[in-house]
Amino acid sequence: MSSIGSGALDRILSQVRALTNARRTGGKEKAAAASVVALVYLALVFRQGKRPKLVCRRSGHNVRVLRALAGVIDRPYYPSWLTPNAHVNCLLGYAKRGITVSKTRELIRCWDGGTFAMDWRNRDRDQPDLPADAPTLLVIHGLNGHSEEACVLYSMENAHKRGWRAVAMNHRGCGGTHLASGWTYNGAFTGDVRLAVSHVRNRYPEAPLYAIGYSLGANLLVKYLGEEGRNGFRPLAGAVSVSNPWNFEDNTMASGRAKGLVAAVMGKVYSWALATGVKASMKPHVDNEFLRRRKDIDFAGSFRAMTLWEIDSNVVVPMWGYTDAAHYHRDGSSSRYLADVRCPLLCINAEDDPICQTALFPLEEARRNPWVMFVITKAGGHIGFGEGFNPWGRQSWADRLITRYFHALMAERARCDEEATAAASTSSGTVPVPAGSDRAEGTREIARRPLPPAAVAASARL
Repeated sequence: MSSIGSGALDRILSQVRALTNARRTGGKEKAAAASVVALVYLALVFRQGKRPKLVCRRSGHNVRVLRALAGVIDRPYYPSWLTPNAHVNCLLGYAKRGITVSKTRELIRCWDGGTFAMDWRNRDRDQPDLPADAPTLLVIHGLNGHSEEACVLYSMENAHKRGWRAVAMNHRGCGGTHLASGWTYNGAFTGDVRLAVSHVRNRYPEAPLYAIGYSLGANLLVKYLGEEGRNGFRPLAGAVSVSNPWNFEDNTMASGRAKGLVAAVMGKVYSWALATGVKASMKPHVDNEFLRRRKDIDFAGSFRAMTLWEIDSNVVVPMWGYTDAAHYHRDGSSSRYLADVRCPLLCINAEDDPICQTALFPLEEARRNPWVMFVITKAGGHIGFGEGFNPWGRQSWADRLITRYFHALMAERARCDEEATAAASTSSGTVPVPAGSDRAEGTREIARRPLPPAAVAASARL
């Protein structure tokens, strides 16, 4: 082996040192570039952090509740760094990891022979039975949902930790239930929600009943409360609406009819995704004996559909006797009922919700109704509202606000009871019931109602 001269060796060593220094310098430059990108990314995320907008009438009830919400509603909501935009937040709302909740299922028989399931949260082994007047929470899921969704589970668990009963309603055919009639659920028919509320109130007549609705479930809940309010009744002690679509008729994104290049593309994507979910939920019931009798329903056409509008036209319209999809969407829009709600109602929506545009929020109705409080965040998506370092395995910002809101309503209820007791001690006559109490209107049987004309017309064709 030939020897290497000292000059050649020095040149080789100098080249090695140069390469090493270049790598070190390049590594520092890459690290600096990555740091800049990370800082810009975090700046863009935190730029979305704004104090929620509040729309409500300045009633005595709302003022007292707002004081109790201090610390949440008066501070900026910062979306998590893992949910930088509305679309990721929307994905979070549907794909977030849930928690294990022990439940017992109860099947409820409906007016047409159909059934829906109610899943009750079980008490832990080391917990005593709840008193008869312990508050009860009813949770209603959204389109294509069920009681195992993360938002439903967290709501039930929060109620359980507060010492409440909790029950989740599964719409017909959802959550593994069998369709026992020729009618499925839809976004306009509130009869099943009415029956669920009546069932819980009859089972626990001394307990105040609260409810949370998510997405389509929020629409059904608000529409139901407005229908009852028009008749002068308030069946709930309080309710929360989260990511309500509000207006089916003018919702161009969900129907795939949005205008403008970006809006049109994203509208098609979301409408296709929602339609795909509906078709997946319909697939287990294709061979259902009751649905096969419905010769007026084009199930084959619904499975070829690419938008919710097409599915509504092929299934919901003929099933429920509507003239067309526009008729159904107009009937199902809960924004037309918000002004008639007669119980405390918190509405939570995000400006960047890709399912419901800001222009569809019924803010004027909220301003006129002393029982309604409308909270609008700049970010949050649809049912997302992620926050913290890891939003995929924890409660959302909306969960924190809801917990505080129900605590405020319980304090209001206690205040009303104290006023009634004080009035009773100073009067020998009839004890007045404060107007803010859910007992002011009394309770009536609300399960049996005449069927809507659409259902009567549809049943006549069977």
